[in-house]
Amino acid sequence: MTNEDKIKVLAEMGGWKFHPDGVGHYQGELKFWTASKPLPPYLTSYDAIIPLIQTQDGEIRMLVCDYCLNVLGFGCYFDATPEQLSDALIKAVGKWKE
Repeated sequence: MTNEDKIKVLAEMGGWKFHPDGVGHYQGELKFWTASKPLPPYLTSYDAIIPLIQTQDGEIRMLVCDYCLNVLGFGCYFDATPEQLSDALIKAVGKWKE
């Protein structure tokens, strides 16, 4: 997956909505992407990716931990980089594309 693909999947998981033409706005509880409001930096910031992981159900959080332990070789997921955590989360929810 490209970084752009990863960010889009993660943003959608975080409640962001995308318009086909790339133009968006805020409306009620929905968060639409706009050029003036950048998406969270999931691939580079713990402050963006960890809260997203924490919003997932227990099974998904365990799959992220399992990925970090069994694939990356880390005992805890806080040893992984934000991008590694992003990859683990995308794989845990079954949205990874080769």
